[in-house]
Amino acid sequence: MGDQYIPTGNEMISIPELGMSDGAIHDFTFLHMGFKGLIDVRGNESVPLIKPFLAQDGKTVPFEIVYRSREGYWVPVYHARAGMFDIKGIILTPVGERGFVYRIEIRNNSDTDQNIDLGISGCWSETYHCVNEDKVIDAKKFVYRSSWNDNLIFDLRNGIGLFSFAPMTSLPAETAYDIRDGEVNYRISCKIALPAGEEGYVDFYWGLGFEEVASATSAKEMLRKGFDPLYDETLRWLKKRSCHFRDEKINELYHINLFFNYFFATGKTLDTEELVLVTSRSPRYYVSAAYW
Repeated sequence: MGDQYIPTGNEMISIPELGMSDGAIHDFTFLHMGFKGLIDVRGNESVPLIKPFLAQDGKTVPFEIVYRSREGYWVPVYHARAGMFDIKGIILTPVGERGFVYRIEIRNNSDTDQNIDLGISGCWSETYHCVNEDKVIDAKKFVYRSSWNDNLIFDLRNGIGLFSFAPMTSLPAETAYDIRDGEVNYRISCKIALPAGEEGYVDFYWGLGFEEVASATSAKEMLRKGFDPLYDETLRWLKKRSCHFRDEKINELYHINLFFNYFFATGKTLDTEELVLVTSRSPRYYVSAAYW
């Protein structure tokens, strides 16, 4: 059996490949009117675009996902175990926002205080233009620290900027990055002192924009609002469009298909913010982003 994924998304950004086994985001996509198609930002075969990690004393602590669910039939949630720690991941694509949030919650189940590093790392390998066929966009990748807020900025440029995306964190973070063989590798880590039996969390906000300031502002807007209000607003939006069947299995199938069809067959373009209809906002579908 091949890899299994959970899709999610909002009006502006889609996450077609969220790994069910490791919580990794393998790519995200958005629509572009000027390019008349879907833009797909991807990791490579061995390193995903975004992957959560837990480290202690400089060593990565592997974790195993033991349970997965969808809040409101659309927001992916997973629970994992990692040695003495319990981990919960929530991947939220807030309605009305130009980006997404990756929350990682952790609980110290030991009877002693623990110091940990909680973060995300990954590789931006390629960017594709998708309309039925996927073609690599021949442009140069950039990664650098913003002069505005010292957070990382990722750009794709072909003489001028084509688009940009940027992360921000709810806690102070250490960042590292390099570019090797045309691939951007990065690591974002937050230090947490976790007392015995206590919980902590970090929110990683990813903003999308036409250029540097737009992407950073998209992330900053979500950071200022905070995860909980964004989460509550999105669940209210989903609930308002839900109905109830006696059979919970029918409820689940109906609503997952409802929200998938809504968010993956319609979307707003990054450059003009127009609402458009397409065959699919996922490159996994063989006629992705066709608009005839």
